[in-house]
Amino acid sequence: MTMKNKTIITTLGAVALLTGGCMPMERELRVDQDILSLRGRIYTLEQGISSQGQSRETVERQIEGMARRQADLQASQDALRVELQTVRGLIDDTSARRREEQDALLFAQKDAALRLGNLDGRLLKVESDLLELRAAKAAAPTVAPETLYEQGRDLILNKGDVSKGREILGEFIKARPQSELLPNAYYWIGEGYYSEKNFENAIVQFQDVIEKFPSHPKASAALYKQSLAFESMGEGKKAAALRKKLIEVYPASDEAKKAKERSGEKPKT
Repeated sequence: MTMKNKTIITTLGAVALLTGGCMPMERELRVDQDILSLRGRIYTLEQGISSQGQSRETVERQIEGMARRQADLQASQDALRVELQTVRGLIDDTSARRREEQDALLFAQKDAALRLGNLDGRLLKVESDLLELRAAKAAAPTVAPETLYEQGRDLILNKGDVSKGREILGEFIKARPQSELLPNAYYWIGEGYYSEKNFENAIVQFQDVIEKFPSHPKASAALYKQSLAFESMGEGKKAAALRKKLIEVYPASDEAKKAKERSGEKPKT
């Protein structure tokens, strides 16, 4: 209760005491009722004042809470704006990279299509050339294998076209692998190398004759030419060893006689 209210109640009480003696009983009761009514009104006023004060404090606290929530919401909104800008930037970067990748892919596809077109053109050209070769081969007259042998031998011995002669003899060997002329073909290929002074290849070729056809007359001739090839290469000891082997293995051959003469031996009569 405030000081102002206490003063009002005290004053009313004093008035009641001063007039108490001269007032009739009803009037005294009415005053008492008025005093009680006044007290009730004062109490109600005090409660209202107290309630109003409490409501103001509550409202102020609510306002402060709402202000804090508003600040929090504003901060969250600002953070969301920043995050949204970041996401948009990432989306823009991703879109730019995707466009670059799409452009690169389109370029690669065009380049691959261009190269594929070039390959198709080259393939068609090869197929056309192959058809022409097959047609020319079909139209060319067929040469008998024995004729190939004679042509190759003649080119090596008489016409000096050793490379072409070896090529034709090689075709003969493929066409007639069981021919009786096969040892001769191997031998004349070796003779071609020997005439070109390609002694290493000649030795290898003559070795094929010796190993594949050891009982054929060309075997002794190949062995003798091997010795001459080694001698031309400055390998005198190997040449002498081959002549000795020739005399031992093929003593009755003409090449054995040549080997003895070359070694300084007198042929036996």
